Amino acid sequence: MKTLSRLFIVVFLVAGFAAAAQQTKKFTVLIDVAHGGKDTGVQIDGQTEKDLTASIAAELKAVSGEDIAIYFTREEDKFVTLQERVAAINNLKPDMVLSLHLNGTPNKEKYGMEFFVPEDNSAIHSQSRIYADLLSVHFAKKNYTVTGVKEAPMYILKHSQYPVVLCELGYLTNANDRTYLTNTQKQKEIAATLLDFIKQVKNG
Repeated sequence: MKTLSRLFIVVFLVAGFAAAAQQTKKFTVLIDVAHGGKDTGVQIDGQTEKDLTASIAAELKAVSGEDIAIYFTREEDKFVTLQERVAAINNLKPDMVLSLHLNGTPNKEKYGMEFFVPEDNSAIHSQSRIYADLLSVHFAKKNYTVTGVKEAPMYILKHSQYPVVLCELGYLTNANDRTYLTNTQKQKEIAATLLDFIKQVKNG
């Protein structure tokens, strides 16, 4: 019964997403906010991937414009399964999906942003790749280290029916990256850079 109730809530939410997008006729973006609830993602020194991606997403929501409709897979600290995230994407039918993550590795010297797109056998590979290349340029111009655009078989990339870029915004395990990832002003800058990119795509 609990499972059925959860499924009903998810279907209701994603149906609401789709209806809202149709009504607004705006350029529609879905921000997939990593992890949540019991799933903290990368964590170090009391800082967690789930909280920091949520903070960046909140800044992005705050600076979004009237001509762009931005939706989120979560807006609070709750666990959302990969299947629910994909359902939200494919029901909303967005123009673009940006999945926000932070990286982590035992090698504390590793740093920089990485952007991932579906593998080249995907129908949405080409458009996703165009978006990822452009997004990497936007961040490089802001003096962030970008280590490249890569293909990967990650679940969201594999199952999204719409252009999607998974954004690893830095290594929480690296001291230098962690400095900007945990800084409120830098979070605002990351959000503003994402929005500038979205606007450029929308305006062609």
